[in-house]
Amino acid sequence: MLNIWAGAETDRSSVETPGAATVSRHRVHPPRRGHGSGHRRYEVIPMRARDVLSRPVVTARPGTPLSEATALLTAHGFAALPVIDEQGCVVGMLSESDALAAGPGIPDKTVEAAMSTPVEVVTPTTDTATIASRMLTGRLRSMPVVAAGLLVGIVARRDLLRILLSDDATIDAKIRALLDDYAGSGR
Repeated sequence: MLNIWAGAETDRSSVETPGAATVSRHRVHPPRRGHGSGHRRYEVIPMRARDVLSRPVVTARPGTPLSEATALLTAHGFAALPVIDEQGCVVGMLSESDALAAGPGIPDKTVEAAMSTPVEVVTPTTDTATIASRMLTGRLRSMPVVAAGLLVGIVARRDLLRILLSDDATIDAKIRALLDDYAGSGR
């Protein structure tokens, strides 16, 4: 979900993570009265996990047969599946590497026997530069997004790559389409 700010000026400053690429969007501020220049100011607002996450998330349970979870990985083209308990809390991750390492006898094993723990998670407010840095440092291909202990989405490397390819015109068009859907095209 995109956060859309309409016309209000703020004193929020730019946030950058040292040593990490900053992935951000621009907020346009209207000119202040009395300044007369008519130029627009741009403030860099870091994108957050909530802006790029994918959902619904395909998951597995600890007791799921490993062969079934591996079929989900391959059928959907995922690098990893979050493993959740009955309450929806992330208890592990099953990656392609975990499934390969399980070796022969996959039909007899469960996800719990092959999953990786502990799981590195992010919150919806984690900025994308931090996510990218943690993914690169930890050699992770995806990270679950957790709010109040529950899985709400997942951010994969391809989600971060998509925002690098988005230019301002594309972002503007998406925001206008969302506003049209929300307010009707007659606004």
